[in-house]
Amino acid sequence: SRRFVEELDYRREAAWLRRLAPIYAARGVAVPKPMGRLSGARVLTMTRMPGVSLRVWLQCGRNRSVRRAVAASVLDAWMFGVLRHGVIHADPSIGNVFVAGQGEVGFVDFGSAMDLPAPLLSLLRTLVGHPENARRVDLRNQFRALGVSVDARTYRELVVPMAAWFAGPFHAG
Repeated sequence: SRRFVEELDYRREAAWLRRLAPIYAARGVAVPKPMGRLSGARVLTMTRMPGVSLRVWLQCGRNRSVRRAVAASVLDAWMFGVLRHGVIHADPSIGNVFVAGQGEVGFVDFGSAMDLPAPLLSLLRTLVGHPENARRVDLRNQFRALGVSVDARTYRELVVPMAAWFAGPFHAG
């Protein structure tokens, strides 16, 4: 499919590395740099990401406060890209997040990165109360823009509680 072909397009991935590096750096998250002369259509060579994958790091029995700080850093950077810039690292698995030293975070594997469609970005910004969508908007209109029909009962019993659950961490003190 198209997404599989994009995942193997190393020139596209190199472009995403260059585009997302300053976005994530603004939140303290490292991204490897593509090495242009050593990369091409069939291979992507990058600088080494310090540390180990989050999968390996978690197996080392880190204390709760350090784990929470790393999780907060990952979520902060990921959502900053989504909400502020409308872009998403669409494969934030524990194998694509690296942790070094005292909890410094890095992201790798940008083959699935993409710009979010405007209706979806608008819905996400509405759910978390992003300043650009500060006025209260009926979420049904947001879902309609995505091509999803929601009846009144489903809206009341599913959409509103789901939206509150999703937005909760962003409004917690």
